[in-house]
Amino acid sequence: MFGINDEARKSVELIRLARFNELMLSFDIFNRNHKELITLIQFHNNSHNIELMISSREKYKVDEIHREIIKCLHNYLAAAFTLVDHSRRIHRNIIKDGKIIPNYEKEIEDRFTKNKLHIFLKDLRNYFQHCGIIPTDSNTDLIKAKTSILISIKNISDFEWKKLAKEFIKDNPTIDLEVCIENYYIQVVDFYKWYEIQFNKEHTSELQKLDELNKQTKIIWHFFVSRNLNLLLSTLNNNSSLKSLESIFLDILSPDQWRELDKIPEDPKLRMDYILKILKDEKIGDEKMYQRIIQLFQKLIK
Repeated sequence: MFGINDEARKSVELIRLARFNELMLSFDIFNRNHKELITLIQFHNNSHNIELMISSREKYKVDEIHREIIKCLHNYLAAAFTLVDHSRRIHRNIIKDGKIIPNYEKEIEDRFTKNKLHIFLKDLRNYFQHCGIIPTDSNTDLIKAKTSILISIKNISDFEWKKLAKEFIKDNPTIDLEVCIENYYIQVVDFYKWYEIQFNKEHTSELQKLDELNKQTKIIWHFFVSRNLNLLLSTLNNNSSLKSLESIFLDILSPDQWRELDKIPEDPKLRMDYILKILKDEKIGDEKMYQRIIQLFQKLIK
C-alpha cells in the first residue's frame, strides 16, 4: 500500500540490494528447473519402475519419459548459463560503485573456469541451442535392480568440444545424467551460499543503514494501514460477503502471504485466523481492531 520512503528508495544501498535480489531471482529459476529435472530422472531411476523400463509393450511410455527429461534438461542448461551471464553482469554493477568482494575472480576461476563438468555442460547447452537434440538412453542392471539414464554423445561428430569438455568425456565414457546434474547443482549452490555470505559481510554497515530507514518507514506505514483498515471495515455491513471482508486485506498481505493463504482449504475461519495472525505478527492495528474484525466475521459467516 505504501512504499519505502524517498531517502531509502534513492539510496545506493537499496540499489545494490535490488541487484543482489535480482541475482537471487535468477538462481531461483535455476533451482526450480533443477527440481523439475531431477524429479523426472529419479522417477525414471526408481527401482519400482524397472519392469516398465524393460517392457517392450510399455516402450511408448518410456519414450515419453525420455522426451520430458530431454525437455527439462534443455531448460535446466538454459537456466544454468543464464544464471552465469546474469551473475557476471549483476556482480559488475554491484561493485561498480561499492566494495569489491575479495577473491571473487579466483573463486570463479577455481570453481567454474577450470571445472571440467562446468565446461562440458556449457558445451552441452551450446549443442542444444545451435546443433540439435542429444538423446538419452536407459541403462537397467537387473542384478543390482538399478536403472540409470545416460547421455548419448558417442555418435556426435559435428561439434567441437572444448578442451576441458573433451577431458570430462574421456574421464566419463558413460555419463550418468543424475550424477552429472546433482554434482553440478551442489557446486552452484555452494558458490551462491559463499557469495551471499561475502555480500552481507562487505555491505554490513550499508544494509544496517537501509534496515534503519525501513524501520522508520514501517512505523509510518503501520499508522496509515491501521487507519485505512478501520475506514474499510466501516464500509462493510451484515449484507456484505466474506469475500468482501478478505478483499480489504488485498494491499496489506504480500504475494507470498497470499500464496500461503490460498493453500488453506476453503475454511473461512482458518483463512481469517491466518490473516489475523499476520496483522498481529506485523503489529498492524491494535486489539480493538482485531476484535472488530472477529465480530464482523462472526456476523458474516452466519
